[in-house]
Amino acid sequence: MCFLTNAILRGAASLATIRGRIGGNFDGKDVNLTLTGNTMQGRIGGIRLGNDLVLTISGEQIHGRLGGRVMGQDIVGRLTQHSFAGRLGGKFVGKDLELVEQNGHITGRLGGRVDGWSFDLAFDRQQGVMVGRAGGGVSGNDVNLTLTGDIAGIVVALAAGITVHYILMQKRKKNGSSGSHIHHQNFG
Repeated sequence: MCFLTNAILRGAASLATIRGRIGGNFDGKDVNLTLTGNTMQGRIGGIRLGNDLVLTISGEQIHGRLGGRVMGQDIVGRLTQHSFAGRLGGKFVGKDLELVEQNGHITGRLGGRVDGWSFDLAFDRQQGVMVGRAGGGVSGNDVNLTLTGDIAGIVVALAAGITVHYILMQKRKKNGSSGSHIHHQNFG
């Protein structure tokens, strides 16, 4: 059996889902993912303003892509039953993501010590929910995900981490484009 079946589905049916929302009504993003075999795939964001996510797990190695071939970002890392350590995006533009699960409580960090976001999540396998916070009390995002199937909490936290990364990318694009409409006048 592959690692995905053992750690994520734990012998349950070969289909599981992660659905919900991270962030508020205005700046948040919907999460709609399906896990089958050794693949997690689906969409983060809406139908028109979202990105596809495809992850493949082989042993403890995870690799995949958020978005398309040209404008997307690679996802690589090491996934164990209780931890994830990897990189979202490229070497220069991307961010490190580290998550650790202990008795249903997941903590971690996306990005560096100064410019990063912390994670404080609670996973309830019986209720099929993950709730908590990514980032601080003011500029952070609420995490509200529901699950079907028997999924390891660290995998759900990984989906949350990727979603927060996507939200931050969208904010950076939005803020970066605000100065691009400056008009220069030639007085010569």
